[in-house]
Amino acid sequence: NSQTTRTARLFAAAMVGIDLACKFSILTLSKASALESIKQCFSDWIMPVQHQTNGKSYEENAIEQTAIDYMSRHGFDFVDLEQPCQIPNNFSGYIKKFADQDDEYYIFSSVFKNEICKGFDEEAVKTVLYDLGWLQKNQKKRWQFQLYGKLRQSNKSERLGYFYKFSGICPK
Repeated sequence: NSQTTRTARLFAAAMVGIDLACKFSILTLSKASALESIKQCFSDWIMPVQHQTNGKSYEENAIEQTAIDYMSRHGFDFVDLEQPCQIPNNFSGYIKKFADQDDEYYIFSSVFKNEICKGFDEEAVKTVLYDLGWLQKNQKKRWQFQLYGKLRQSNKSERLGYFYKFSGICPK
């Protein structure tokens, strides 16, 4: 997977750096022992990655868990699209409720980037959550949905902006 490839490249770069440092006598270590140490570090890193039971990389599991944790903690910070009410302090977005299917959660872009993507590549997060069937794309295959809903002040349906859409409070 891409995480393994990126990590292998970083270890290879470290090996080249050590090789050059030994060649120019910057390091007092022997070249063979230094390279063997890097090789051992890589082996120690890759072993658990290769034996994960769900077939996902550590990064994919961490992305999924970060999103689940956020939604679990902030599930009440979404305002119902059809019944506007007092805006919560930690306003995360809107919820569209259904009786016969999963509710839809519309998350502000800033919340998605700052809370869900926290510490991860944004495109990787989108891909992982989409592959879980949780994050949705619009009809034009774009990540954000234009959302309309009732505003509390006017009780009229108005454009609310663009949001990331999740199907349900957690992936199935």
